[in-house]
Amino acid sequence: MGAGGQISLMYGTRCLCTSAQPDNIQFFVGTASLTEGNRIVALEFRASASSNSIVEKARYDVDGEISSISSLPSAGSSDLLATIGPGIVKVTSFDNGGFEEVSRYQVEGKPRSVDWGSSKKLAAATSTQVNLLEVNEGALVQTESIKRDSIVASRCDPNGSGSRAAIATLDEVSIFDLRKDLSKPSTTLKLKRTLELDFNPNRSNLLATGGESGQVEVWDLRRGDVPVSKYYGHSHWVRSVRFNPLHDDLLLSGGTDGVVHLWRDTGITSSVSVHAKRSKRRISPVKGLIR
Repeated sequence: MGAGGQISLMYGTRCLCTSAQPDNIQFFVGTASLTEGNRIVALEFRASASSNSIVEKARYDVDGEISSISSLPSAGSSDLLATIGPGIVKVTSFDNGGFEEVSRYQVEGKPRSVDWGSSKKLAAATSTQVNLLEVNEGALVQTESIKRDSIVASRCDPNGSGSRAAIATLDEVSIFDLRKDLSKPSTTLKLKRTLELDFNPNRSNLLATGGESGQVEVWDLRRGDVPVSKYYGHSHWVRSVRFNPLHDDLLLSGGTDGVVHLWRDTGITSSVSVHAKRSKRRISPVKGLIR
């Protein structure tokens, strides 16, 4: 795997996301200082015939911690960035190299994750509930909430209208249909100590999970009793799992062992040609990116 470039920031990194704009190879990083003010940093990847590099485009100072960040494409060439920290959810616009706060909303509980669903609808998770918010005339408005005990993470289904959300607690993973009664889940997986999850971007029945077991697993929500894939490679907790949005046979996992693994599994792709050749399924670690 060739070098993609690197950049040093003043503070450590707590969270990051890619730009949702298809024409820009751009990333947003939230810093992790507990004693100083934090910032969102916009980074851009630049490639040439002789070298690759990552450059800082802009930075935006914020008050308090940034626990999670998510990007949604807005009008023109701008991104809408959602962040969550202790007691607050913020939406900030990034356009033409500049940041501008759009709205904020107060939440209760310890911050967990923030994730855009369908257009301008946002799931902001704390330890006690998932707040379903939407941007209405420049203001964040809560439309619904899902209360659960000991929430660890939440993720929206990017398929269709984004009408489903997965919520991980200490004892289980629950799938909610956001168009129906939110007092009870439509599907439940009895998984303990799940720390992160992600929907396949093209097959909404497939959900990847990672946690304290050190394993990465992919579940078919139509069955849910046995994972359709397992990946072994981490020696400690798995804190992040993400499907590649363009190539859904690629799954990235990161752990507290200091290693990132990129997995290729032809059995979970949406490709018609691969489905017709199940007998030739391949699961392989593409590369371990070390510490």
